[in-house]
Amino acid sequence: MGAPCHPPDGGDDRTDVSAAPKPAWKFWLGAVLRWGILAALLVFLGRTLVDSYDKVREQGEPPQVNWTLMILALAGHTAGHYGFGMAWQRGLSALGGRIRLTRSVWLWTWTNLAKYLPVPGGKLVVPPIRAAAFASEGVSGALTICGLALESVCCILTGFAVFAITLPYQAFTSDVDSGYAWFCLLILPLLVLLHPRVFNLLTWVVLRLFRQEKAQFRLSFRDQLIVLGYWLVGWVVMSGSFALLTASVTGLSVARAPLIAATFAFAWVLSMVSFITPAGIGVREIVLGALLVPQVGPIGGLLAVGSRLFTTAADGLSILVAFVADQVARVVRGRSG
Repeated sequence: MGAPCHPPDGGDDRTDVSAAPKPAWKFWLGAVLRWGILAALLVFLGRTLVDSYDKVREQGEPPQVNWTLMILALAGHTAGHYGFGMAWQRGLSALGGRIRLTRSVWLWTWTNLAKYLPVPGGKLVVPPIRAAAFASEGVSGALTICGLALESVCCILTGFAVFAITLPYQAFTSDVDSGYAWFCLLILPLLVLLHPRVFNLLTWVVLRLFRQEKAQFRLSFRDQLIVLGYWLVGWVVMSGSFALLTASVTGLSVARAPLIAATFAFAWVLSMVSFITPAGIGVREIVLGALLVPQVGPIGGLLAVGSRLFTTAADGLSILVAFVADQVARVVRGRSG
């Protein structure tokens, strides 16, 4: 288990980050740019959806939907999202957090929706919202923020790893653009970030950014492997569900399913590191479309855009599952206690 300890500097353990208010013109310029880029991306996605639909119609008979695979895909994505919540809890526990699994996953699922808020800072609103939610359970803000730093590193690292595993297959597949493979080199600096000294430096920077008390959190090599394992399993389940979704409308062969699944993980990770639009809207769809169309034809454009609605619905379902699981666990604990 990790245990927090304050640095031996003998001074106030809060960092002074006071700064002059941002000029009004900078605020409005940033807002105009953000909304302008978002509007441009939405227009582009709309045109992509229409063009893809027209191309699919030109091919003749519209694709038939396999509703069994569609339902399995929805269940798989829901399970994968809940698995991400379990991975979050395992990381928080490794850093010294003490909170029930079901409660932690429930708080993680609904606070994660904050990434969709179209507000200044985009995804940067998630940490303070999650810190406030976990503070009600006795978890310090510093610990929650550091847990988020660990989550970001592990989630991006394992997402790229899922894509990297398919690179040998891509090398023998002429219709896949392997130029994206260079992004997998980001795995190396992400691994460096998990080194205890580097991770402590990262947490100090993040805590300073969000005006939290300075603290160090030790993370053993064993805990690192366990946390990474949780995230990897979550990615396999979630990306596998996208392969099922694709198969439900394209008749995807089993041999190509791993590549389709890895494509989804890769596009999702790139959208995670985008702070321009809420929840990376536009980024994931563009990357996913660019990678899917060569593999499954024009319907790949429809899948790329439509997958946003599918994953959002599955995320909402996972929130419901997490809430029910937490309530059931609370009732069981009450009866046994």
